[in-house]
Amino acid sequence: MKIKSINPENVKGNTSPVSLSEMNLIVGDNFSGKTAYLDTLRLAILGRHPLLGATNKELFGLCSGVQMGATCTLDDGTETGRTYRMEKKSVKCEEINPIDIDVATEIMLDPSLFFNKSDNEKLNTILTIIGFSEDWTKEKIIAEFKRVRIAEPSEETEKELARYIENIDGHFGEDISVSLAMANVEEYLKQEQKDSRAYQKRMLQTAQGLSDMKFVEEEMERLPNIEILNQDIKEMSEKRDELRDKISRHEQTKEMRDKAMAEKDRLSSMTDRDYDAEIKNAEQELAGITTKINEAQAALDKAESELKDANEKHESYYHAFCDEEEKLKDSVETMSFRLMQMREEAEGSWKKITDEQPEPESRVQVECTAQFDENSVFKIEMDNLRWKLIESEQAKLEYKGLIDKHREKSDQLHFLRTQWASQNSKHESETLPIRTRRDSMIADVNYLKTQEAAKINTIQSAKEMLGMVESHRKQLASISIPEYDGETHTRLVEELNGLAAQIEGKKSTRAKLEGLKQDHKRIEQAENEKRVFDGTLELLKGLIQKVKDMKEQIVDDSIQRVLKPANELIDGIMGSPLVYEEGRLGRTSKSGKFINYKTFSGSELAMTFCAITIGLAAKNKKLAIMDELSYFDDQRKAQLLKNIQGMIERGTIEQFIGVDVRVPENIPEGFKLIKTQEQ
Repeated sequence: MKIKSINPENVKGNTSPVSLSEMNLIVGDNFSGKTAYLDTLRLAILGRHPLLGATNKELFGLCSGVQMGATCTLDDGTETGRTYRMEKKSVKCEEINPIDIDVATEIMLDPSLFFNKSDNEKLNTILTIIGFSEDWTKEKIIAEFKRVRIAEPSEETEKELARYIENIDGHFGEDISVSLAMANVEEYLKQEQKDSRAYQKRMLQTAQGLSDMKFVEEEMERLPNIEILNQDIKEMSEKRDELRDKISRHEQTKEMRDKAMAEKDRLSSMTDRDYDAEIKNAEQELAGITTKINEAQAALDKAESELKDANEKHESYYHAFCDEEEKLKDSVETMSFRLMQMREEAEGSWKKITDEQPEPESRVQVECTAQFDENSVFKIEMDNLRWKLIESEQAKLEYKGLIDKHREKSDQLHFLRTQWASQNSKHESETLPIRTRRDSMIADVNYLKTQEAAKINTIQSAKEMLGMVESHRKQLASISIPEYDGETHTRLVEELNGLAAQIEGKKSTRAKLEGLKQDHKRIEQAENEKRVFDGTLELLKGLIQKVKDMKEQIVDDSIQRVLKPANELIDGIMGSPLVYEEGRLGRTSKSGKFINYKTFSGSELAMTFCAITIGLAAKNKKLAIMDELSYFDDQRKAQLLKNIQGMIERGTIEQFIGVDVRVPENIPEGFKLIKTQEQ
């Protein structure tokens, strides 16, 4: 990427664009706007300023108006950059064709991104920009890992090494750089080492706990051999099975004897009973029960007859009541209907009067067969006038007669119902003792019949048993009682229990011995695992050290690739070339003493910064910028410009922009002078 022109607009008061060539010198007095071009370049490409920050408001501090533009034109004609303008109290930024830039270009425009980092971060930055030498291929790195060995290798550690190599190989892919792969491999190995140490710690605790069990071997020597124990248990188990068979046969004999004796007792009790006497007594008791049943049944029949007569009489009274009640109800309903009709006639007459509107104070005679109220008149208030309806005497008498007769019939109906309720209550009270006596007789009859059935069953069973007595006597004579030796049975049970206890003791000893063997096996296994993990940790340590060694070699190669163009720049200017020793950047004095760059003088430090940034940019032949050439005297400045000319010619860098307060002497051919004037 080459810059064709820098185009400031109100950047520190500078609004004058300048065109650039391969080698450029911007010269002018202080406050003439030299750095405004570099500031414009930083804003256009980076969008930030090393001393101001990255916010729009901070960057607007470079503006000398209400709007600021920072753009540059590239060699392909593309204009890229940013414009800033104040809107109310905020600053808005608009990007113009933003471009992607690499880390080296960022550092060239802002060296603090590199020099403010730690030594380790500087190395990582160099590796990121410069990358690995082409000599460091995946195959070479894997081969280096395969050469790692430990003091006492084993089959297990060889397998682990093969596994690690396989996983390391998996970190190298087509789209992954060697530097990133190496970083991932180092992280992977350190994690494996961490996990292995954690597991080893737990394993060592287990192994220590098991190894402290010194009594295991002593106890194993004290206990009998497990084969002898198994033989003893086998013989005892066979003897135990024989005893169990004997005891089982004794128990069967005892069970048979008990059953035979129980059967003999049962048959004896059956043959010794006097069934004739039992049958006779039962028949006498049955006759007495039958007599009681007959007496109870006669009393029950009598109660049923009395209750039946009372119910029939009550039912006849009820039918008469219903007939009379129905007649009275019909009469009352008929009179009620007639009274309703008479009211409707009276209301019709009244309506007729009110519809015809007779003259005031006149009297009206109307045909009417009913009256409306006790005063024999209908009244209505209308326009302060009174109208009267005078009905006939016949209607009045008929209405009154109906009212009296309706009341009389209603009273008769009420009296009739009261009589029925009284008669019904009397019937219930008179028949209650009869019903109670009947229910008691029913219960007595049922109970006696149950007793009768039981006695009949007793007599039947006794008769059946009487017929079977002879057969039972023959069965009793045929029963034989097996012999049973209780003392022998007890002795066998005790012997069996003792033998079972001995067997359990032997089994307990065997289980203890097997447990001790397992403990001993775990101790040996833990010690073996410890040896394997010691070897694994040693292997991981060797692999991690190999990563560090290779990184050091790779870093040395990369640093030399940075220092080579850097030393091209300072050749003949500084007393000795820049070197990298033990992770530090500096140079070696004539006496051979290493001088750290942090202790350099101002001009040496400025030269070093520029040299390193040019060394980083040289990877992709990028832009080189050097501010404040005034640090150098004329001789060194002339040599510096000559070195830059050579680097341009050799293609080490593509473009150079330098800044000075005055035009240097002996400027090499090809440099473009850009003079600024005081703003």
